[in-house]
Amino acid sequence: MPMGDLFFGEDDPWVLADEPSASQPLWLRAHRPKSKRRFGVLPRMAAYIAATYDEGEVITLRNLAANVPDYEALKSGVDASNADTQFQRRFRDLRPRGWKIPSHEEDSSLQPGQYRLVKVGEPIWLLTRRSSDAPARVSPNIRNDVFERDGHRCVLCGYGASEFYEDGAPVRLRAGHRIPGSRLGKATVDNLRTECARCNDAVRDERHDPVTLDEIWPSIRRRSGSEKRTLAEWLHRGERGRNELDRIFDLARYLSDGERKELLARLEGA
Repeated sequence: MPMGDLFFGEDDPWVLADEPSASQPLWLRAHRPKSKRRFGVLPRMAAYIAATYDEGEVITLRNLAANVPDYEALKSGVDASNADTQFQRRFRDLRPRGWKIPSHEEDSSLQPGQYRLVKVGEPIWLLTRRSSDAPARVSPNIRNDVFERDGHRCVLCGYGASEFYEDGAPVRLRAGHRIPGSRLGKATVDNLRTECARCNDAVRDERHDPVTLDEIWPSIRRRSGSEKRTLAEWLHRGERGRNELDRIFDLARYLSDGERKELLARLEGA
């Protein structure tokens, strides 16, 4: 839709506030009108897509990053692509707000990094509108509970807090969603796990939701008693040896904390 239609016939609040940035496209405005609060990348991105693409057209992340700069670039006036490492995740956060933007995994005609704009959703660039379906943020208390439960180590690669990767970079821990917030995964202890920044890659939002206990239990149930005991030992330790149970253990690590405890109870009672 044309730039002037983004406000659905109403006055541009930046113009009403006599803001200097009112002369810029909506996605190049760093602050809200009459405020020092940032005008976030998600509403700016949504405005750019709505003004630039027609429904049915293909969106590329490269084009979005080139045209919707991050806050630091806007503030400094530097013409640079968006350098936010979570840019792809933020883009997919449009989905809970009614935007239909399938990737190459849902649309075989697309290439990796491409999305099709099937439907424009909520106009979140309008400052008076809010989404009740926005993914919940992880509170500091819940984050600490997740870190404590997981021993302050990434459950996927095993690196811990205050350690360093092999290339010398420091390990930084995050509370990662098993089912991503962009697919309305809840910010609860059971849906969160400790992940290092590298494992908590935005690309992982492209994967299917993690396996459940009911899905892998039939494979486990057919194993011998000794194999079940070995699997229970690996789950207790959080690490494994290399043998035929590797695949099952890899799947079991993606269970929620509650499902993992139930699996241990079933194994120890087998």
